[in-house]
Amino acid sequence: MRARLAGCACVRPLSFTVRAQAVVSSQEIYVALVDEGVEVWRPVQARALGGGIFEILGIMPADESWEFPPGTRVRCQEHRFAGGVTGLRAYAKVAL
Repeated sequence: MRARLAGCACVRPLSFTVRAQAVVSSQEIYVALVDEGVEVWRPVQARALGGGIFEILGIMPADESWEFPPGTRVRCQEHRFAGGVTGLRAYAKVAL
């Protein structure tokens, strides 16, 4: 069966398939850079998994070494950084 759309010369079938795609929402967390000589934090995107656990997304730049690389599931907590900025910092790897 076909239905004509009002005001349109085209013909469309009445039935159709909707394809759903998973939407990954992310938020910013901070991961420590290692071998810097001083405390340095990298803001990264992570997917919230619940209970203060996140999965780190993205790609680590070739000239950096993160405490937790992309794909790692980490536990996060609120942290006050130098300058008074607050945010979530990754502090422990979570076993799968």
